[in-house]
Amino acid sequence: MFTYKHVLYNMSGKIESVIRNVYAQRYRRKFIISEKIHMIEHEKVNMSDEEVNLINGIKAETKKYNRNNITRTEAYRKIYFHHQELHWALLAHMVSRNSGWCMTDLKGELLPHVMTEEERNALFHFYETANALIFKMLIRSYFFM
Repeated sequence: MFTYKHVLYNMSGKIESVIRNVYAQRYRRKFIISEKIHMIEHEKVNMSDEEVNLINGIKAETKKYNRNNITRTEAYRKIYFHHQELHWALLAHMVSRNSGWCMTDLKGELLPHVMTEEERNALFHFYETANALIFKMLIRSYFFM
């Protein structure tokens, strides 16, 4: 049975998200990630074929699942269901899903009335970049456990 109570209940989360995003725009300049990347010179290390293959495999898996927020969220879910002792995977899955909802809100119907397109795009790219960096760090720790 459909009631207005259900509509209002579902909209409350969206409204809270809009309010959080409006408050967040005050601080967005502090979180803009510079596009300049400085390469760090590394020492050349002699590695065995096994080590090279392991590193290349990790890079390939990271690239495979780090395409977008949906693939990252799914990777966290798979890791958790295969290794339930890795509580961080469940937490990362929930955080990634929440971030996905925020990203969806930025592209939705309500926020264009509150934020400019430039502000929404900046916040969207912030979420995307932050999630990608977190994924790169966490997925490597998974392989080395």
